[in-house]
Amino acid sequence: MQENIKIKFKNIFNSIKQEKTLKFEIISISFAFILWFLMFSPVTKNLFPTFYLMLFATAALIFIGVSEFEKEILSSKKIFLGVFSAVFLYGVFWLGNEISLWLFPFAKREIVNIYHIRSGYSEIFIILILLFWIGPAEEIFWRGFLQKRFIKRFGLKKGITISTLFYVLIHVPSMNFMLVGAAFVAGVFWSWSYHRFNSIYINIISHAIWDATIFVIFPIT
Repeated sequence: MQENIKIKFKNIFNSIKQEKTLKFEIISISFAFILWFLMFSPVTKNLFPTFYLMLFATAALIFIGVSEFEKEILSSKKIFLGVFSAVFLYGVFWLGNEISLWLFPFAKREIVNIYHIRSGYSEIFIILILLFWIGPAEEIFWRGFLQKRFIKRFGLKKGITISTLFYVLIHVPSMNFMLVGAAFVAGVFWSWSYHRFNSIYINIISHAIWDATIFVIFPIT
């Protein structure tokens, strides 16, 4: 009985995934938007333990994203590019932070609010889940799944633009200008990287290391 239910669920999932319309992409984005709203909206963010909800949300993204996952060889060059791009992006954010603090009176307060979600969690726990779960999951979904499918449907420029736009929009419910701006800069960078090198591993390494570094190891505050 249980096996039959699993088979039926898998068949339904595959039939939606293979739709020639945008149904599967719309369902996936809507689901991601709901989860990010719960995590970051001022109305709901205190109702749930943030990082545990994030673990659940990114698990859902992996479940969806692996449908487009292609086998790829991990080379030393890809590891180097992933690490280098993480360091480069950190530098961009450090400079952006200095400029933002000079330009916007509210920047400091909003940045502090972003880092506030670390409260009550072990730094080791946060680093581990950012490195080995959350960062990889986001890349598998947003670039490896969504960007790839949108490029197939709309062409290169429109596909990258639309997928990056959605990546930014799911952060809007946070009502935090600095977080939305960070999502825009990082989203553009990783979208370009995935197109330029055609490697999800480079993006995964970059995203994971950048997350752990900027959020815990060397925070920008």
